[in-house]
Amino acid sequence: MTNGSLALLFGANADMTGDGGTIVFTSRSEDMTPELDRNGSGLDLFVWNRATGHVHRVTNGPVGLSVSGPVISGDGSVVLFFRHNTLFIWRPDG
Repeated sequence: MTNGSLALLFGANADMTGDGGTIVFTSRSEDMTPELDRNGSGLDLFVWNRATGHVHRVTNGPVGLSVSGPVISGDGSVVLFFRHNTLFIWRPDG
């Protein structure tokens, strides 16, 4: 994935760690990762690691449940996001 394509994918629903090493973002893309996209055209939450170039799909819920408002802590240890008006906490290491 190139920086140009990443910029197109991140849009306004993105946040990054203090050092810019990790970015959380929402996307409707169905082929961002090898996993099957189970919610169709809904927004899923992804995490991109600059050092490895790896993209991880954090959410992949039922049809119609989109993600909004992702924020990541400065050190990348916690990600907060909303899904269907409920606040969720995701920790990359557990």
